[in-house]
Formats: sequence, C-alpha cells, structure tokens
Amino acid sequence: MSNTIQKRLLTLREAADYLAMTNAALYQLVHRKRVPVVRLGRALRFDIQALDAWIDEHKEPARKPAA
Repeated sequence: MSNTIQKRLLTLREAADYLAMTNAALYQLVHRKRVPVVRLGRALRFDIQALDAWIDEHKEPARKPAA
C-alpha cells in the first residue's frame, strides 16, 4: 500500500511556478487581494484548488475569426 499524500497547499514559489509568473508578481497580487491566499501566521500558502478556480474565473473566451 502506498502512503502518497497529495499536496494541497503550495508555497509562494511553488504557486508562482504553477501560475507561470514571478514570485514578485504573485506577491503583488496577494498584496492587492486579487488572488486567494491562506495565511498561516506570517507564512503565505496557496490552495491549489482555489488557484484552479481563480484561473477558471479569469479565462477569456476565444474570439471567433473575422469572416
């Protein structure tokens, strides 16, 4: 039996990598309260499910090609 635990909370660096942005850019989004974050004392953590939902909320629909 495998004891693999799926990691749900990401560090700032891991979340920035997941979102393909710099640590500084993600920190700015946190500071502006534009991205969901979990605060554990002074540590910032990012719920991967909340990040996926945030990505879905910010998707723009594709344009139809001009005829």
